[in-house]
Amino acid sequence: MDAPMTPTPALKDFLTEYEADDNLWWRVGCGAHLNLFEEAVERIEDLEAELAALKALLPSPATLRAGASLIQDELPARADEFRKLAQHLSD
Repeated sequence: MDAPMTPTPALKDFLTEYEADDNLWWRVGCGAHLNLFEEAVERIEDLEAELAALKALLPSPATLRAGASLIQDELPARADEFRKLAQHLSD
């Protein structure tokens, strides 16, 4: 008679238990390994999609560099304006 099948734990639950006992992997059945692997792949794919969506919201590195360069170029000119304003206010 075959041993009764134990249900596959959810990936999150398995990982929590695995942190305390790294031999847990060897005590779950082959079917559970496959289910855990498929759930992990699905989670990775979801996270990659979420990351891509977040990256789409951010400006590109080239845009950030151009903005930083523009600010850096403007600072000396603005510093003169602020010095003149400070001089005027202190008079």
